[in-house]
Amino acid sequence: MEHTQYFPKPGHIEHDPEEIWTCVKTCIATVMEKEGLEKHNIACLGITNQRETTVIWNKHTGKPYHNAIVWNDTRTTHLCEEAALNKVCISTSEGFKVCDIVMLLMFQGSVFLIAVI
Repeated sequence: MEHTQYFPKPGHIEHDPEEIWTCVKTCIATVMEKEGLEKHNIACLGITNQRETTVIWNKHTGKPYHNAIVWNDTRTTHLCEEAALNKVCISTSEGFKVCDIVMLLMFQGSVFLIAVI
């Protein structure tokens, strides 16, 4: 199933985590109905993503604080380059998720501090 990609600014690429979860549930329900399966027929379920997409979730509500920052979003490239120059991290890739998390904490407000406490 496809989901919406958002481009709020040049180089920024985001996905709505709630929309992704809705797509996952719809896909599972569709396959189960098509194959005549019920919950007891499923022993396990594996879900993967791009592995370098970043979301910070509220640990109490299970809701995301923001849209997912997709692996090829370039808004943190300058942070990664600065960190590499200062020998703070091992990657200069915009896909390096530590830079995404630092950017969210720096620029998205104190609500994210709650997420990591």
